[in-house]
Amino acid sequence: MIPIIIVTHNNASTINRTISALMKTTFDFDEIKIFIIDNNSTDNTPYILNTIKDDRITVLFLKRNLGFPAAVILGLLHAKPTTYFALLNPDAIPTPYWLQRLYEVMENDPKIGIAQSLLVHPDGTIDSAGGFLNFLGYPVEVKKPLDSKPYSAMYAKGAAVLVRVSAYKEAGGFDPRFFFYYDETDLCARMRKKGYKVVVVPDSIVFHIGLGSRIKCKELFVLYYMERNRLFYIFKNEPFKLPLALTTALLGITKEKGIRRYVRKKAVLDFISLAHGHKLNEPFNPCLRYNKS
Repeated sequence: MIPIIIVTHNNASTINRTISALMKTTFDFDEIKIFIIDNNSTDNTPYILNTIKDDRITVLFLKRNLGFPAAVILGLLHAKPTTYFALLNPDAIPTPYWLQRLYEVMENDPKIGIAQSLLVHPDGTIDSAGGFLNFLGYPVEVKKPLDSKPYSAMYAKGAAVLVRVSAYKEAGGFDPRFFFYYDETDLCARMRKKGYKVVVVPDSIVFHIGLGSRIKCKELFVLYYMERNRLFYIFKNEPFKLPLALTTALLGITKEKGIRRYVRKKAVLDFISLAHGHKLNEPFNPCLRYNKS
């Protein structure tokens, strides 16, 4: 059995389309089962998930938002995968053979730890054909397939991937401290250090609506987690880059005003807390500060 794990948080506008497309998946090699982990949605997502009546789908409702990597870890505890597991975003629309293409590629090369589908916007433009990080740790999404055959990338975007369980365990699994963003980038870095490949399979196609979760003050939410976790990723995986990365983060603070300056400053301070082993109060809610200002 290959479990497909979907983590939801306020995805009422897309989750029905994702599930409908997923149920049309053609997979000749094994049984698939879907595990949906709802991260304490406050919109209509829980109602939609409660209407599902299908033995292939298991839904778990969490009482608070644990973040993406912790929700996946919880899903894996219930799914108990043996060889592979897949991750799919709740705003992703897979084509019928997406999983079969990923599986065939990984079966042919036991050194592949994680394989990503080609992610395509609904208008046909490329969302992600794999990812790399620049010297400062900022993500660079490839916008055109580098080959017609599977090819290597620095990291796989977790919107649609197949993961080898043995590689996942050997690399140490997801780090829940990332909470949101850079979690799969960190996992891929640790897999590559263990000698596993990260690849993109261009004929495994998944449409990515890209709406993500409906979160208030989302721009500030994304700014905080991208900046905090960029620094934390570098601290863990490429510490020689940290002085320069911290310098750019501090310069970024000086160039901002108002709420954006506060968010950038908090991102740096919270990174320092994480680096010293302290636990943070998640998720960060920029709306609380925004409404006071």
